[in-house]
Amino acid sequence: MPRPVRITKRQMKEDKLVTTTFKVTEFVQTHSRTFIIALVALVAVTVVVVFAISGRSARSREAAGLLGRAYLTMTVGNAELSVSDLKTIVDDYGSSSSAPLATYYLADLYFRIGSYEKALEYFQLYVDEYHHNQFLTVASLVGVADSYTELGRPASAGEFYLKAFQADTAGLEATRQLLRSGQAYLLAGEKQKAKEVFQQIIDDYPYSLQIQDARMGMAEATLKD
Repeated sequence: MPRPVRITKRQMKEDKLVTTTFKVTEFVQTHSRTFIIALVALVAVTVVVVFAISGRSARSREAAGLLGRAYLTMTVGNAELSVSDLKTIVDDYGSSSSAPLATYYLADLYFRIGSYEKALEYFQLYVDEYHHNQFLTVASLVGVADSYTELGRPASAGEFYLKAFQADTAGLEATRQLLRSGQAYLLAGEKQKAKEVFQQIIDDYPYSLQIQDARMGMAEATLKD
């Protein structure tokens, strides 16, 4: 009769740590847009405070004030006023340090109210003009991809989910964006590109949360050949 395997307290702690880590990772990935907005909001408030107490130019302070007001109006659901203030910053204060954040906010706000063409325009503007911040660049690339998804253009969505992955391959959401790229390519009928992406997950990220979906995607792409 085989001897029962005893699990040590250390092993139990390690198992709990692994389980907790996976749960936290999954939660963050599921609520990624919420986390991004919360972090960006914190940055926005910080920017407003810094400009208020610093001796920067009047135009910089004006832009920071508009950004702060836009954030406050967003929190109470006044999208129309928020859009107006954010567009003013982007159009009239494009060289200010508030402009990158305003551009991202504007894109995200358009996305949330269903104006996907406008969202695409401003997410792309952030990527083209203000790509020095890796965190917001990745978020904007995902925003471009999400906008293409909503506009029924899965091939373009697949391209930009892949770009989001490539912009930060070590990021918490990297493999999720890679999976979304493969799924979008599959939806677009680009089976070879889909299989390449799914295979990359299988080969390089075998312990990721996306591994089972990647295997299912690979099977589906292969069956459609």
